[in-house]
Amino acid sequence: MKKKGKKSNTLNKTSVFILFLLFAFPLRATPAEDQQILRGMVSVNRSMDTFMKGTYGLPEFLLPESSEVNGDLILCKTPMLNSWRIDGYLRYYAATNNKEYQEMAHQIVDKIFKLYSKTTDKNNKSWFPLQTFIAKDGKFYEYSKGPGFTRFTDSPYLFDQSKSKYLIEGAGFPDAPGIGFYEAAEMADYLEADHKDKLIKVIKCIADYWNDNDFMFFRKGGAFLPRTEDFFPSDPAPQTKEPKYGITFNHSIRL
Repeated sequence: MKKKGKKSNTLNKTSVFILFLLFAFPLRATPAEDQQILRGMVSVNRSMDTFMKGTYGLPEFLLPESSEVNGDLILCKTPMLNSWRIDGYLRYYAATNNKEYQEMAHQIVDKIFKLYSKTTDKNNKSWFPLQTFIAKDGKFYEYSKGPGFTRFTDSPYLFDQSKSKYLIEGAGFPDAPGIGFYEAAEMADYLEADHKDKLIKVIKCIADYWNDNDFMFFRKGGAFLPRTEDFFPSDPAPQTKEPKYGITFNHSIRL
C-alpha cells in the first residue's frame, strides 16, 4: 500500500509540475500564425455568406460555383456539384442557431434532389452526376469557361442531366462529391426530416448505381473491379481497359 501511495504522490507532483510549466511557458502561436488563422476564418465566413447572398432563393438554377461579393452571378460560368456546402451551412447553423443557414442547406438539398429526380439512364433508372454538368447546347465546358448567367437570365443548364457524362477519372475536383456527401451525412440530423429523407435518397441512388449495374464493373479473372472510365449512362458501354486506381477514383465514390 505504501508503494502505491508513493507512486500516486509522485504522479501528482509530476502533474502539478507539468501544469506549472504550461502556464509559465505557454505554447503560443506567433503573431504571423495568429493572423493566418484569423484571416483564414474570415475568408471562410465571407465565402459562405457571399455564396448565400448570391444564390439564396434561386430554386430554378443549378448550383453555381461562386458568386460576387455583391451577390451577382455574372462570373458564374461553371455550375458544380457543391454538396460540401450542405455540411458547411449546417455547421454554421449548429453553431449560431441562425435558421437562414439551415434554410440555405435545405435549398441546396432541394436542388440536388431535383437533379436526381429528373436524371435517368437508358433503362429509365435514376443516376446522379458526380461533377460538372452538360449545358443546354449539349457541351461540357472547362472550369470558368462555360456560358454565364445572372438572376435576370435563364439558366444555361438543365436539371435533367440524362444526356450528361458519368465522370470518374475525368472528374476535375474528385474530392467534392464523395467527401461532400460524407460530411453532409454526418450533419444530416440538423436538417428537417423531409430534407434529411431527400439527402438519404440521393446518397442511396449513388451507391445503388455502383452496385446494381454490370457496366460499373470490369471483370478480371474471377474478380469484378469497379470501373474507372467515364461513360454516358444514356448509352452505357463496358470498360475495355483494365482499371487504374488512385486518389481520383477513391474520392469519386467515397460515400
